[in-house]
Amino acid sequence: MAILSREDFIKKIQGIVGDDKSDESIQFLEDMTDTYNDLVGKQGDGEDWKQKYEDNDKMWRERYTSRFFDSDATSDPIPAPKIEEKTEEELRAETVQIKDLFTANKEE
Repeated sequence: MAILSREDFIKKIQGIVGDDKSDESIQFLEDMTDTYNDLVGKQGDGEDWKQKYEDNDKMWRERYTSRFFDSDATSDPIPAPKIEEKTEEELRAETVQIKDLFTANKEE
């Protein structure tokens, strides 16, 4: 399967359609021309997408592996969460029982 230039593509279509001037032939020619132009426009945007993909993939693979093999103990990317000390009132609130609700508080 070959990729044809625009001129060769049109010649092949003309070879198939021939001198047929029916509405179906005209619609077919229009569809084929629009499709070809759209494909050329998408392909020729000036970006080498395959190379960009490969570069991006390589960069992320290097970052991922260096995270484990080149790790520095002082530069942890995710800091440990800070553990906050609970106040006496919060600790007491965790130990409330039903009997505490119906008895007088002896501390007060």
